[in-house]
Amino acid sequence: MASDSVHGHVRAYVSGSGKGLVGEAVKAEAFLRLLEEGKIGAAVALLGDDLYWRDLCRQKLRDTFIPEEIRQWALTRFSLKESAFDSALLQARTMPMLGRRQLVFIEDLELLEVRSEKSQTAAFDQLASYLDDPSWFTLLVLEAVALDQRARVFRLLNEKATIVRLAAEEEAAVETIVRMAMSMAVRIDRDAAMMLADLSGGELARANLEIEKLALYVGELKRITAVDVRNLVFSAQVNSVWELTEVLAVGPRKRALEMLDRLLTSGESAPKLVGAFAWMYRKLLEAQELSGQVRHGQAARQLGMRPETAELVLRQAQKITREQLRKGLVVLAEADNQLKSGGVDQRTVLEFLIVQLTAGVAS
Repeated sequence: MASDSVHGHVRAYVSGSGKGLVGEAVKAEAFLRLLEEGKIGAAVALLGDDLYWRDLCRQKLRDTFIPEEIRQWALTRFSLKESAFDSALLQARTMPMLGRRQLVFIEDLELLEVRSEKSQTAAFDQLASYLDDPSWFTLLVLEAVALDQRARVFRLLNEKATIVRLAAEEEAAVETIVRMAMSMAVRIDRDAAMMLADLSGGELARANLEIEKLALYVGELKRITAVDVRNLVFSAQVNSVWELTEVLAVGPRKRALEMLDRLLTSGESAPKLVGAFAWMYRKLLEAQELSGQVRHGQAARQLGMRPETAELVLRQAQKITREQLRKGLVVLAEADNQLKSGGVDQRTVLEFLIVQLTAGVAS
């Protein structure tokens, strides 16, 4: 059950004594520590597409603030794909029925950026008005895969909310994988953890599933080695996925669809491909931020990759625009949600995804 001390921190923040907690972009791990200490404000923005950290942050927020027996009344989710923005903020202003506080999640915030100027202005004004005078009984959680940092909404959140970066950095991913293994009562060698981070495409949710399988695989030995990872996890299609990513940047679309067909026919799963693409797009964005004078060895360290992989990323980053990458992450998140919802033809979802990702380059 959520403690009153945590709730007291939130009330103190809203009343003005916690102003230093906003305007600070933090990584997910740091945010979870702040949450344990009760040092968060009245609004949190979860930004990024890492599913492991997103789900973990959601779970910890829920477990910290809302007792299990009243969650159906005190926890509300809105998606801007289906709900009006003002309806979500109205709920944030409405006292919960049976509890003293509530959680209100607003997902797909990035959709505000593709609306008309009038609609964007209205939403911005509504959010600014709420954040200027937030409800003491509500913790508002806004979620987006990516937001334009030049846009008014991002600047507002940076000023008024705690921004949490949901990104799986390679070195941090290795440490997280080590801790995942420990939680399953097994030990994973560091080189094995690095290999698993690479082979899972930076997707910690997938790495977590692989560790569960590896733990069963090693049995009573209770130790996962690089050989175990190579035997159980390694995919011979890794280079083919990178090659397809390059085609997505420069076209033609027909070739991209043909390569997708080969990958699916060879046994690659649709969710795994979407996760790999998302990780690659994030790495390409990171590569574009590096100075052109950075050497490949330095780039490998900064990107958290092996040198040969970093060299490939740097080359591909020159062939695709930042806008393509940002929009690509949005449609990749949408495809991931479709695949997880079930009842869809996975090949059709991926073929439509390829069409969207090549929209700016296909002839």
